[in-house]
Amino acid sequence: MWRALAAGAMVVGLVTASAGAPSLRINGDTQAWREIIQALARLTTVRSYRVHSVSPQGDRMIIEFVNPDRMRMVMGAGQMEMVQVGREHRLRMAGGPWQCPRGGSTAAPQVPSATPPEGVTEVTVERGPTARVGAEEARTYRYWFGPRREAVFHLYVSARTGLPRRMRVLNEQGRVQTTMDYGDFNAPLRIELPPCQLR
Repeated sequence: MWRALAAGAMVVGLVTASAGAPSLRINGDTQAWREIIQALARLTTVRSYRVHSVSPQGDRMIIEFVNPDRMRMVMGAGQMEMVQVGREHRLRMAGGPWQCPRGGSTAAPQVPSATPPEGVTEVTVERGPTARVGAEEARTYRYWFGPRREAVFHLYVSARTGLPRRMRVLNEQGRVQTTMDYGDFNAPLRIELPPCQLR
C-alpha cells in the first residue's frame, strides 16, 4: 500500500514542486530558462487543470488541480486515491474507507515549478525543435539539475497559450520514465475533502 503511495507522491512532487527555488547558476540558454519559469507559473492563472501521467510500464495516474490549493490524484483504476484541500489530506486504497493520515498536514500542491533537488545549485537548459502535442504546436525545452543528466526534463509549451502541454522525464540512459500531459484547462472541476472514516 505505502509503496503505491510513495510512487504517487513522487509523481505529484514532480508535478507540483513548491515555488521559491533558490538562486541557480544557469548553464546554456538563459532566455529558455526564463520561458520555462513563465510557462510553469502560467498554471496559476487558470481556474483548474488535469495532468494525465503514464509510465513506460503502462501505470496511469490522473491528477486534478483547482487553484489555489486543491488537488485530487487517482492511480490506475482507483487502486489509490488522494485528496488534498489546503493543509488537510485524505487517502484510500481500492475504493476502501477514506483515511486521515496521522501526523502534521502539509500545504496542498499548487503550481509546478523548476525547483532543483536540495543542495543542487545549477541547471543546464537547451531549447529544442518545435513539436506538436495533439493539434497544437509547441515550443520544446530540455533541462537537468546538477552536473549529471540523472533526470532530464523535456517540457512542451503551447505556442498559442503559453501553457505547459507535456512533460517527459528521462533517466540517465535516455529512457522515458514518465510522460505527463496537461489539459482540461478551466474545466468545471470540484474537489471537496471527504470525511474521515479511519484514523
